[in-house]
Amino acid sequence: MHIALLWGINISGKNKVPMANLKKSFEALGWSHRHAPLADIAGGTIPCEHLRCAVSGVLPPCIPVFGRKIKTFSGGQIMSKRTRQYIAILAALAAYYLVHEGAHLLYALLTGVFKQIRLMGLGVQIDVCAERMTDTQLGIFCLVGALATFCVGYLLTALAKNICCAQSKLLRAVLYYITIAFLLLDPLYLSVLYGFFGGGDMNGIALLCPEWAARCLFGVLLLINSLVFWKRILPVYQQSFSE
Repeated sequence: MHIALLWGINISGKNKVPMANLKKSFEALGWSHRHAPLADIAGGTIPCEHLRCAVSGVLPPCIPVFGRKIKTFSGGQIMSKRTRQYIAILAALAAYYLVHEGAHLLYALLTGVFKQIRLMGLGVQIDVCAERMTDTQLGIFCLVGALATFCVGYLLTALAKNICCAQSKLLRAVLYYITIAFLLLDPLYLSVLYGFFGGGDMNGIALLCPEWAARCLFGVLLLINSLVFWKRILPVYQQSFSE
């Protein structure tokens, strides 16, 4: 059983939809109305037992009625765009910390220098026994977080078209913002923002190469990843969200 809820029609003379035309439109889509009296239709609730366009469990995005298009909604479409964005952004931040700090943690465990996981405001930091590490090891420890996020970001970029085939708009939104976070956050921080919020990973990366060279490298990566987002990711997801 599928139910079409048509809200906001025939209210105070606005959004007028003739019931006869509405009934004919649904009948043309294969609507069976054996158990749906005309009163239900007038109220805007339309049980659809055999709606051909709803075989997959989702109603068509809109139906033509009297020369106008009326949007329909299924269970997966009720969540508002703003709510999806909030959830997706929070999920992206959580995923970023999981991958970035997870890479630090894994390297620290593999080299036997892990000390503790320290909470810092809304984030976390992996503390290590730096006195037991060479400069090269400490530099690699600080670099692996960015490398991990880059790898996952490029993988999600390559899979963008496949991701956009998913029915769930929430899943698409979550992976969209995760891709943005993984491609842009680390190069933005390591090229520009770290000077305002403390050195962080740059303190260790500077042990591998001069700081100015590292900043320039991450600045170039920021430009490249921004172009990747603009040319490869944004168009695919925009088309997906508009459907």
